[in-house]
Amino acid sequence: MKWTSVAIVRGDDPKRMVDRSLELMEAKRLITPKNKVLLKPNYVVAKHPSTGITTDSHVVESLIEFVKSLGIKHIVVGEGGAGDTERAFDVVGI
Repeated sequence: MKWTSVAIVRGDDPKRMVDRSLELMEAKRLITPKNKVLLKPNYVVAKHPSTGITTDSHVVESLIEFVKSLGIKHIVVGEGGAGDTERAFDVVGI
């Protein structure tokens, strides 16, 4: 059976938490510069991240920085929400 890496990190700084999670999962070994990356952040409704319904924009920013640091050029942040997706992106600050 193939195992999947999961990291659970506690804290109050989303960037540090993402960075630590990626480090614990050894994420650098999973992606090469040839890859194309789609980030799907869970912006299905136009609610601020403080509600716990949507992903904090700092998490998305940290993931983009990580992927760029690996030399990946093709990165897309994509979503198909139940409502107005563009409004959801505005509300979360993307």
